[in-house]
Amino acid sequence: MTEFPIHVYQSPGNYVSKGYRYKLTSAADQAALDALLADGWHMTLKEAIDAAGDAAKFNRPRADWKLRRSMEAKAKAQRLKDRKASIAAHEARKAAPKKAAKPVEAPAEVPDDNAPPTRAELEQQAVKLGVRFRASTSDERLLERINEAMKEA
Repeated sequence: MTEFPIHVYQSPGNYVSKGYRYKLTSAADQAALDALLADGWHMTLKEAIDAAGDAAKFNRPRADWKLRRSMEAKAKAQRLKDRKASIAAHEARKAAPKKAAKPVEAPAEVPDDNAPPTRAELEQQAVKLGVRFRASTSDERLLERINEAMKEA
């Protein structure tokens, strides 16, 4: 004999227990109980969950921090993969045989000996003689200093 009121169960619902969703209601007498059982309600929670199958399972969405952590882990793995590929490409370039340098060709025209010296020639001569100069020193002034240093030597 059943004591009333009694709870009956149906799944899925808005309550959650041990990873399963269910709902419940009460029957006040035998007539209400018979009507609920005919309407798809069950006497025990286990019967209701078994009747619902996979629909009773509660699939909680992942928390934002878990989702963010998994995305960060994927990005980190991709950066590591890219880094390894970059290192492998660098090692392959280092191991590849070097290209032969092009031979230096003689200039097509012989320079004129009477032409004024170029800035590079002036700087080279100034370094040899120990003459101090700056990049802003004009070519004329540098030539004067070189001539003075040659007279003293």
